[in-house]
Amino acid sequence: MKTIAICLFVLIFSSLFSQIPILQQENTPIIFDHLNNPRELQLTEQYNYDWLNDDWQNQFKLAYSYEAGLVSEIKVYYWNGSLWAYDHREVYSYDDEDHLIEVLIQYHSGTWINLMRYVLIWQNNLVMELTLQNWLNMTWENSERTLISYDANDNEIEDLWQTWDGYDWYDMELYTMTYDNNNLRQDLLEQHNNQGNWIDFYLNTYSYDANDNLIEDLGAFYTGSWENDILRTYEYDVDDNLSTILEEYYFMGNWCESSLESYSYENDQVSEILYQIWETDDWLNDQLEEYIYEELNSYPNEIPHNSSLISHLSNHPNPFNPSTTISFSSEQNQQNEQIEIVIYNIKGQKVKTFSFPNGSLGTSKGLVVWNGTDDNNKPVSSGIYFAKLKSGKTEASSKMLLLK
Repeated sequence: MKTIAICLFVLIFSSLFSQIPILQQENTPIIFDHLNNPRELQLTEQYNYDWLNDDWQNQFKLAYSYEAGLVSEIKVYYWNGSLWAYDHREVYSYDDEDHLIEVLIQYHSGTWINLMRYVLIWQNNLVMELTLQNWLNMTWENSERTLISYDANDNEIEDLWQTWDGYDWYDMELYTMTYDNNNLRQDLLEQHNNQGNWIDFYLNTYSYDANDNLIEDLGAFYTGSWENDILRTYEYDVDDNLSTILEEYYFMGNWCESSLESYSYENDQVSEILYQIWETDDWLNDQLEEYIYEELNSYPNEIPHNSSLISHLSNHPNPFNPSTTISFSSEQNQQNEQIEIVIYNIKGQKVKTFSFPNGSLGTSKGLVVWNGTDDNNKPVSSGIYFAKLKSGKTEASSKMLLLK
């Protein structure tokens, strides 16, 4: 069941706790070729390797399938020494608004057999409840669930984890989060239920750089007072892409190196993640993840020579909270067309419009700051958004990730 645990952790819990509806958003990023024509990529395969006998050995792989742009199925295979064999699959179901409402987990034994499922309940585009059920005696039986609460800015502020005792739900753990004025999470407190009383157990405290990138996650456990446990340090490249995560553990008054994650990118997408562990005086390879993408759509060059050429469209920082600067330039703007930057949500609904009158830019560069609000100045929720630049017959797009 190791592969199930890994896959579900990545696809369910990390996405849920970052308030991003999973998979319906994550795997359709936009890149640009040398003609600046948008091409969408979809994650199609993921390979995981273990470092054994001074070489990378197959561990398992994930194969992604899509319907209408949404992930519909993930098949997970394990390496049996000579070939890839079925381990399990995850089948994804959505409501009419493309909200993920069920993840069905099935194992393979000649045919696909139900094992467990996650059921998600939504309200106002936010996940309110996540329930795990097991398939027992030809019916679905409750196992555990998480009830989620939010503040007025759609920040996740409380997760109540409960287990099912066969008759009723029983409170087990409570996770409470606080935020600063910029909606950046400051801490995460984990408490355990002890005969009706919530007892402090673990505390994560977060720090950020000037671009609102997470740079430090300090974990401490409670034993009458808070004691240092784990420190994670995050570093970024010049494009604000996450490059490394260093994990250290606290021992006898000193921080000791434990593990290192290193990220590689191609076409602005994560292509590899290398996991290493510290042993004595050097980093040793442990695991490697490789991601393979497929071009979803391609577009012919439709840019006429006497029209505007959009040479640049990007935003910084990305991900962002609470605001991001969208930069663009318009070259050979001979017709002096009006230029618009329109922000869309993942459903394709228009959120915000920035307009530049005909000829107001010429060949100069332009900058607009989007503060995460719609045209009515109402804050929007966390998630994936697209900035689309329109000028005459020319269009360009860029993906943005708003985290709260």
